[in-house]
Amino acid sequence: MSGFASLNIDWLAPLDTLNSVIRTASGTHGTFSLSFAASAQSAARFGFVVLGTEGLVEITCEGSGLTLKLTKADGSVVSTDHAQRGVELELAAFVNAIKGVDDGLGTPLSALKDVGLLQATFESQGKPIDLQELVP
Repeated sequence: MSGFASLNIDWLAPLDTLNSVIRTASGTHGTFSLSFAASAQSAARFGFVVLGTEGLVEITCEGSGLTLKLTKADGSVVSTDHAQRGVELELAAFVNAIKGVDDGLGTPLSALKDVGLLQATFESQGKPIDLQELVP
C-alpha cells in the first residue's frame, strides 16, 4: 500500500485526512479515503464501490438509510434500500463476545491489521509499505 495523511483543521491534530492505494496479495487493488475534515453535509453521506469481473456493487449511506445497487455486466440493475444497523450489530457482537460466542470478526489480530493499515498510511508519505511485513 501507499498513502498520504494530512492535517486540514488544526483542532483535529495530528491528522484528519487519509488516502491510500491498496493492493492485496492476489493483485486486487483499491483505494481507502477517510476525512474527519469534511463538511457536515458530506460526512452525513458516504459510500463504497466495488468493481468485479461480473459487475459493480455500490453501497451508499445517507442519514439512517443504506442503498445497495448491483449493476451486472449485462447492464441489468438491482437496487434495494435498507435501514443502517451498524451500531446495533456491533453492540450485539460485543455482547456475544462477552458470552463467549465468536463471530470471527473481532479478533485481536484483525484489529491489529486495521490499525496497521492506518499506521502505514500515516507513515507512507507516498512510499510503498508491505502490510504483510508490518503485521504478519
